[in-house]
Amino acid sequence: MVTTHVLWLFTILVTCHCADVHIYPDIPGEDGLHLVPGSQVTLSCRSSEKINWIHKSFPAEELTPKYDLYVEGEDHVSNLTIPIVSYKHVGSYMCQSTTHNKSIYIYVTDKSHLLFKPSSFDLFAALNSDVIIPCKPTHTAVDVCLYDSDYNKFTDYDPKLGFKVKDVTVFNSGYYVCEANTTFTEKQTFHLSPAERK
Repeated sequence: MVTTHVLWLFTILVTCHCADVHIYPDIPGEDGLHLVPGSQVTLSCRSSEKINWIHKSFPAEELTPKYDLYVEGEDHVSNLTIPIVSYKHVGSYMCQSTTHNKSIYIYVTDKSHLLFKPSSFDLFAALNSDVIIPCKPTHTAVDVCLYDSDYNKFTDYDPKLGFKVKDVTVFNSGYYVCEANTTFTEKQTFHLSPAERK
């Protein structure tokens, strides 16, 4: 059975005494939208300005969301539909107008896939900068840990972004193991290469 989820991006009208009107797309559920594999979801965005959706690219056409863009009265409306949700759709989806943007994060509760699949496992960072290692779960019931090659555990973590390595030095170069646990364990290995700023 296919479950359909519809999420409306409510328009908030903000006015000031100077007669300026600003429209902000607003997405309820700041902690993220939780879906199951095989379901369908439609995100709808509305603004007085032209809008578009920004999200990660997908390697296969069948995974790419479908768009429906039209004008309703004075509003621009854009619907983003994922016909068959999979763990590969985990991530942030942003509706952007000329002056404002709003995003929602999609989690997919897939018991066979615990970790988000990044576009690359090779990471580069300028020396003395911070870098995010995208070790993150497909859903919030997953416990995630990150270790370096010396088994040092990292704690600066956001489940929507991953782990932050601060003030990168040459000593941070090497392999990092991302480990996810529920009833089983799944691992990913990242390689970090620090480089001088040019």
